[in-house]
Amino acid sequence: IYAGVKMGLSIDMARRITAGIFKGASELLTLEDPEAVIGRVATPSGVTIEGLAKLMEHRIDYCIMDAVVTSFEKLRRLDPPRF
Repeated sequence: IYAGVKMGLSIDMARRITAGIFKGASELLTLEDPEAVIGRVATPSGVTIEGLAKLMEHRIDYCIMDAVVTSFEKLRRLDPPRF
């Protein structure tokens, strides 16, 4: 959302676009594994592969994994456990 606003979109438009991107991606991932999805939507030298390369440059995969593990470990420490 912040990136859209930074690029000149209204906050409402940026929110709708962002939600659409995540909705579409999550729907695709219920049908296929991530590598197959990337193979279908990311063309060489295209827009999608450029964005994915930037995410990987910043190691977003490890950031997400760390956030999930940290949250799960916190959940595990709760008394009584909530799962």
